[in-house]
Amino acid sequence: MNRLASKVYKIRALCNHPVHEAYKTANNDYGNTIKKPKVAHWMAFLEGMTGRELWTTNRYISNPVSDGGKQCIPTLKVTDRDRHGYR
Repeated sequence: MNRLASKVYKIRALCNHPVHEAYKTANNDYGNTIKKPKVAHWMAFLEGMTGRELWTTNRYISNPVSDGGKQCIPTLKVTDRDRHGYR
């Protein structure tokens, strides 16, 4: 996949070159190859859950979708305006 991506990048100016279509097909196949086991794993988890896992699953489903990893940087506030030349 990486070698094909490298070839596509090198000839990015040639829009009609067949390697672009090959890359697109390979990229879609790769994505589908990842999605299928994820769905199978989730279905197996749902079918085999018991007790505590039921509450965990409910939490997964009911929580709103978020970025999960974004850092929270608070807004900077000026505490002493005279010291920093603000008036």
